[in-house]
Amino acid sequence: MILKLTVLLGVACLADLALRRAPAALRHLVWTLALACAILLPAGALYVPRVAGPAFVIHTTAVSVPMTIPARFNWVLGVYAFGAAILLARFVLDVLAANRIVREARPTSLPGVLVSHRAVVPFAWGQIVIPAGLEDSAAVIAHESAHIERGDVWTGLLAQFACAVYWFHPLVWWASARLRLEADRACDDAVLRRGFAGTGYADHLVRIARTLQSSTLAPGAVQRSQLEIRLRHILSERVDRRRLGAWATGVTFLASIAIVLPLAAVTQAEPTIYKLTTGITPPKVVYKVDPRYTLRARKGKIQGPVILSIVVGSDGRARDIRVKKSLDEGLDESAMAAVKQWKFQPAARAGQAVNVRATVEVVYRLK
Repeated sequence: MILKLTVLLGVACLADLALRRAPAALRHLVWTLALACAILLPAGALYVPRVAGPAFVIHTTAVSVPMTIPARFNWVLGVYAFGAAILLARFVLDVLAANRIVREARPTSLPGVLVSHRAVVPFAWGQIVIPAGLEDSAAVIAHESAHIERGDVWTGLLAQFACAVYWFHPLVWWASARLRLEADRACDDAVLRRGFAGTGYADHLVRIARTLQSSTLAPGAVQRSQLEIRLRHILSERVDRRRLGAWATGVTFLASIAIVLPLAAVTQAEPTIYKLTTGITPPKVVYKVDPRYTLRARKGKIQGPVILSIVVGSDGRARDIRVKKSLDEGLDESAMAAVKQWKFQPAARAGQAVNVRATVEVVYRLK
């Protein structure tokens, strides 16, 4: 999945480079589709078929030992979940903070424009929120109006959500930053199309940047790290400032589908798993670890079989262990932990070791 994500965002980077002279709105659409496809990419795993088949049965009897099996913790998954939880919490807090600022802001004489003493930057959140002292800035209002017309609030939230899901991947953060930059560039183009002079608008942005703080939530914020790029864009006479047409939008959508569908369909090649039929020598257990009774199962006098489905690999190790018939949660875990340590003489086909699907029946009996 990480490799697929890297390829997807790498293609978006190449498209961004190839479209460097195209309208900013088109590059913004490319990054929006890239991040949306990144979020949907794991759904492709749902369509990967599984290989399964019946095989042989191995019987073993567990020795009664009053000992519990400690729960195993996947540290990699835990670290990922911790990072994702922090960023998702920040995402929710940002949304709540924006809603609170909008509720507490006071209306102005312009419809849809609010003034807030709590806002540190102008931003669009259903309505335009302007910090006190900037309510007379027609250029700022025009810029934020363009954000609302383009739906940049939703694409900004999409970028934040993608960063929370894939917080460990630097290309996702890069894509999110590029998306915000292209959104601002597209809105700058919209301001200039309305008749504002480029030099006057650029000077206005510089003065705002000197007095306002940056924000990761507001898509219209004047961030110092991106200000120089925006100023060159505004003052350049070779920039294509056209709106994004329906034809360009449709082609970009089709191109993204053409890239993502084959990418989602690609799966890691797995070794062939055989069924035990004529011509295949079955595997044999050469080393066995008996599973242990848990203290809870021993006190409850729980007895009976746990049936596991495993793949005995050509290396003689058990993998892809699944419970086909459960007896008790603790005993199921104990049986899986034990079988995972078994060693087999692998199955053979025409003298070559092969992978086979096996059914292991672990029978628990109290003595």
